[in-house]
Amino acid sequence: MSGCGGGDDDESLTKAEYVRKGNTICGKWQQARGDMFRSINQELKPPVTQKKKEDVVLQLLAPYGTATEELAELPLPEDAEKEAEAVVTAMEDGLAQAKANPGTLISSNVPFAKSNELAEDFGLTECRA
Repeated sequence: MSGCGGGDDDESLTKAEYVRKGNTICGKWQQARGDMFRSINQELKPPVTQKKKEDVVLQLLAPYGTATEELAELPLPEDAEKEAEAVVTAMEDGLAQAKANPGTLISSNVPFAKSNELAEDFGLTECRA
């Protein structure tokens, strides 16, 4: 389970501050994923096997994992603690599912369906996988 609210006990955020900081964290992962994808795409040579595709997926998940960890370290917003915790937990669960079966991400986003929905509803629009 996540280390949600890993910050100092005296530290607290409003939901708006949490969303702003969370979207900044996730925006960095989106940028890193795009940069990695462009780089990998240039280096990927045919034949592109299922194994190669799965390896690419796993590489592209690394920045998402980092963002999930950083989001878990943010102090939870006092006015929306349970919702923020649910988003992080769903992101961690989706990441674990995707790592266990990276092939699912080649044709769908199923492992991240719940986390995407929760993140979107919470305002963490940059945290969609």
